[in-house]
Amino acid sequence: MTIFTVALKYLRGRLVASTLTAVSIALGVSLVVASVLLARGIKEGFIAGATDYNLVVGAKGSPTQLVLSVVFRMDLATPNIEYTTYQDLQQDPRVEMAVPVGIGDAYQGFRYVATNGAYFATFPWRRKTFSFSSGRFFADDPPNDATYEAVLGAEAADSTGLRIGDRFYEGEEMAEYPLTVVGILRPTHSADDRAISFRCLATGE
Repeated sequence: MTIFTVALKYLRGRLVASTLTAVSIALGVSLVVASVLLARGIKEGFIAGATDYNLVVGAKGSPTQLVLSVVFRMDLATPNIEYTTYQDLQQDPRVEMAVPVGIGDAYQGFRYVATNGAYFATFPWRRKTFSFSSGRFFADDPPNDATYEAVLGAEAADSTGLRIGDRFYEGEEMAEYPLTVVGILRPTHSADDRAISFRCLATGE
């Protein structure tokens, strides 16, 4: 009688206990694997979101709140800076690219992000690129002739059910200025999946 045969007989004699042991081991291994994958996904998401920013400029207040709000959309928005400050940064020879990012209210829980076309531009130092599952980027139109176009992140589009051509607004005070969906992004595996981006409009732009 071989060792294998003895082991098989033992397992058959304790079928319930052996099955429970096997299931417990499988669940334990699955939990460890899931934890590792989740940790890796969170790390990659934070890296993908943070490496696009060399410097975040905001109004006086909590730096942590500013980063969480602008980069990860995870906190209350900080006050906006003067638009002239943004223009000064644009003209500073030490600044390669300055992009306005204004975090506003939300539509069905998905944050509004006011910005311009430079936010989606491709640069050699960017880890992520933006592409569309449908539609296009919003137009960089002047403030006095705004078209109120919006680009939705993949998760925002899936959860709200909004599609190209749909018009929407949050709150009756915005009923006169509904946004029109012109683009839906492919998943970026970052905070942009949950964002609703539209043209940043500022006096004097």
